Amino acid sequence: MINLPRSKRVGFVILIACFIFLGFRAGNYLSRFLPVQAADLSTVKVQHENTPVSVTISSPVRDIVLLMLRSGEKWHRINFEGNVQVFQYPYDLIQKSWTTGTIEQDSKTGPFRFYITTSREDGGEPAFLSISDGKTLWNAQGELQVYESEPLGLGLLPPDELPSTNDANHPFIPHPMAGKIGTPFANMVFPQGFAQQLAVDLSADKIKILEQEKIAGREALVIQYDMDPNTRFELWVDEITGIILKARFYDIRGIKDHQWYQQVEVTQLQMDVANEQANYVFDPADYTEVNFREYDQVVNQELDQKGIQK
Repeated sequence: MINLPRSKRVGFVILIACFIFLGFRAGNYLSRFLPVQAADLSTVKVQHENTPVSVTISSPVRDIVLLMLRSGEKWHRINFEGNVQVFQYPYDLIQKSWTTGTIEQDSKTGPFRFYITTSREDGGEPAFLSISDGKTLWNAQGELQVYESEPLGLGLLPPDELPSTNDANHPFIPHPMAGKIGTPFANMVFPQGFAQQLAVDLSADKIKILEQEKIAGREALVIQYDMDPNTRFELWVDEITGIILKARFYDIRGIKDHQWYQQVEVTQLQMDVANEQANYVFDPADYTEVNFREYDQVVNQELDQKGIQK
C-alpha cells in the first residue's frame, strides 16, 4: 500500500477543505495570488495513451481516470444545473444552494467563456455571479450589488498525463479554470485534479467501482475512494465525458455512520447547445465596482451585518 508523505497528505486535504468549506469564493480568492499565465503552445505534444471513447462497469479504473483527466476533449459547450448540500453533525442541513451555468471552450487552452449563477433558493434571484467573455472575468454579489473584475488569460496547459502510481511527491495540478470559475462545480466539469489524485493510488487498493447509476439522465459509474482512514469520496463519473456528475464527501464520523457531510450534484446537463455570445458579458448597471482586494472584505462584512449566510 502506498502512503503519501504527511506534507503531501496535509496539502491535499487543505485543498479539499477549501473546496468544501469555502465554496466558490476560495478558488477565486486564491487564484489572485496564483495568477493564470499564458500557455506555451510551442511545446512538442507528448504521445500519450489514447483517451477511452467511453467506459463501463467492467472498465479498468485506469481507463476511468484517463477519461476524467482528458474530459475536456469530449465537449465544446455544456449547460448544467445542480445543487450543493452541506450537513453538520448531528447531520442537520445547514446550507443548500442552487447553481445554473454555461461553460464554453474553444480548445483545451482556451479561451473559456462562462456564465454561472448561484442562488440560495431553487429558482431564486442570483446571490453570486461568475461571468467571462474569454478575456475578462467578472465576479458579482447580487444581494449587495457589488462586483469586481480581472483579466482572464489563456491559462496553463491542463495536465494530460497521469502521474506514476509510485510517485507520491507528484504535485496535484487542477485545471487552470477550476480556480477561476466561481463554483465548486468547476472541479467536477474540469476533474483533472481528482484524476491525478486517483492515479497515485491506483495500485493501493483504495479505489472501488461500486455500481452504475443514472444522474441527470446520463449513465455514470460510482467510484468510492478512501484517501485515508479518515477521508472518503464518492464520485459519479459520466461514462462518455468523464465529467463528475455527483460527488459526496465523508469524514471519519460519516464513514462510520454512512452519512456524507457535503454533496455536489448535477441535476441537468446538456452538451453543445448553441448560446448567444452576449450571454458571456456582464452588465454592470445598478452594480458598484470594487477593487478585487476589497471584494471579499466588503461582501463578508455586509453579509454579516445583514445576517445572511455566506
